[in-house]
Amino acid sequence: MSDYTVSQLAEVLQRSRSSITCLIKSGRLAAYDAAPEGRHRQWRVTPESLDQFRNQNAAKPKPKRRKNLPAVIREYV
Repeated sequence: MSDYTVSQLAEVLQRSRSSITCLIKSGRLAAYDAAPEGRHRQWRVTPESLDQFRNQNAAKPKPKRRKNLPAVIREYV
């Protein structure tokens, strides 16, 4: 499969194009500029980068909390 554009990633991840661009600029999502000499950046993300991003940001189940145990009551004689 070829590399994803920002618009394609927005559809795949169900996010806006601007949020995808923010992820790229912040470094959380690895991408490269397909037109380094052009006026505008044309970001591309490889499928491997997308898989790595999904693995790092996958929802993890919350650990089960222990129920509060009643405090031990000492009887004084």
